[in-house]
Amino acid sequence: MNICIAQINTTPGDFQGNLKKIFRGLSYLDKTDMVIFPEMTIPGYLSKDLLFRENYVDTNLDNMFKVVTESAKYPEKYIIIGYVDHNLTGRGKPFRNMLAVIKSGRIIGTYQKQLLPFYDVFDEGRYFEPGTELLILNIPSLGKTGFTICEDLWNDKEEKHYNYVNNPLERYTKEHVETIISINSSPYTTTKKSIRDYTLKSISEKYKFNVIYVNQTGGQDSLVFDGDSQIYKKTSNLVYLNSENYSEDRYECVNFLSDSHSRIYAHNDYNNNKEVYEVLVSGLRDYIHKSGFKEIVLGSSGGIDSALTASLACDAIGSKNVHCIMMPSIYSSTGSIEDARKLHKNLGCHEYLIPIGDIGDENGTVVTLIKSVVDINKERNPVANENIQARMRAVIVMYMSNSYGWLPLTTGNKTEIAVGYFTLYGDAVGGFAPISDLYKKQVYDISRYINSKKEIIPQEIIDKEPSAELSPGQRDTDSLPPYSVLDNIVRDYIEFNKFMKHPDTERVIKMIDRSEFKRRQTAPGIKISNIAFGDGRRLPIVKKT
Repeated sequence: MNICIAQINTTPGDFQGNLKKIFRGLSYLDKTDMVIFPEMTIPGYLSKDLLFRENYVDTNLDNMFKVVTESAKYPEKYIIIGYVDHNLTGRGKPFRNMLAVIKSGRIIGTYQKQLLPFYDVFDEGRYFEPGTELLILNIPSLGKTGFTICEDLWNDKEEKHYNYVNNPLERYTKEHVETIISINSSPYTTTKKSIRDYTLKSISEKYKFNVIYVNQTGGQDSLVFDGDSQIYKKTSNLVYLNSENYSEDRYECVNFLSDSHSRIYAHNDYNNNKEVYEVLVSGLRDYIHKSGFKEIVLGSSGGIDSALTASLACDAIGSKNVHCIMMPSIYSSTGSIEDARKLHKNLGCHEYLIPIGDIGDENGTVVTLIKSVVDINKERNPVANENIQARMRAVIVMYMSNSYGWLPLTTGNKTEIAVGYFTLYGDAVGGFAPISDLYKKQVYDISRYINSKKEIIPQEIIDKEPSAELSPGQRDTDSLPPYSVLDNIVRDYIEFNKFMKHPDTERVIKMIDRSEFKRRQTAPGIKISNIAFGDGRRLPIVKKT
């Protein structure tokens, strides 16, 4: 039994593009017996409210039958593919998340997803009616074969406190199934690979199943689907593991019966920083290209966050498509400008110098004009003088974006976004935030990884003390605890709802809670942690804290 694992990168609503990738996968049936595609391959995952659009589901069904028709060219060959269907029972939710088994121009079996995730960024219960029936087929070399869709195989979103009453695997065991084929759209987190590997091996051992697990790849909004498709034998012998790439389409032919002929890409020399870096680059590249952009623009301050963002962008789309703007004020150090120039030279990207001068100075032209017009007998908040600088820089970045059609990137990290240490409509302005789910320490770790073979990010940027440089002698520690402490307080509170024992904890948590209105207005970014800001963390803006 030769199996083609079609680990592909689809896009919601791109019916023509998705179908082209599917047909490429079908062509491998000339030399294999079966091709397996991921969950909801035909419409693309996550389709979200696109499902409600007129003709969306019907177009997906039309493409489904194009696949059925094409399958007649490959008699006696199996195609397993994910799609969406209408729920015509008149009861429950309007749609069904489906798997089809196609052979010789006919659909010989369908399976409806039973366990629907409703946590983190997922809300499948909004759209889909859960299935109740198993699908079991006798397939040569695989024996009695059952089928599942993602969550049916395992609680893959790492939700610890929820146990489904229905367990399809237990039911398949009672039917003496030998092999499980699971199609998936399972997104990356930093802990996902190890959990996935352990879980799939455990399932194979516990239930005595052969497990064939196929996952999609590529970036979709804030998510990156990391592939990592695998095949385990009943003996828990790993036959196939693909963990090489996060965005490119891969069609791998695996001899299920012969271990010696299988290609195994194991997690050798595992490096978490390398993995995170590759996920960020893949997610950024897909967001840019799938959104229809070719070039990006960002403000480059000579600080670590903008340096990492620029580096990721150059690796994602090429340095010739990256535009970095230096916008020093009278508070910017000479070193920061020099460091930024050195970075741009190392990257080979475009560089522009547009000074903003004394715009934030108390005696500067702009502030003096405002004071002359606004006569209010009330002490002004000096932070306004800092924020106006960030907003002036945002105006310049957005002007360049509007003028030339470049996607503006914002450069904030998770730690600073958490506590609101950014300027709304200032440095937070942008179309995408590539490092918004990286804690400050991770920003440094990934930067050092980039430099591990050759210095790209100047060591001066990595070594210097962080500063927004919006006032004389300013340092981040003037307003925040040291990042070595702050990272841990933020992580415990955001990801685990825990309160770290530290004198600064209460102050930091108040900062986090009060900044919800600011975060709600920031750009989307790439999710790598179990809980990121955005769809997966749902809090009211107005609340008593």
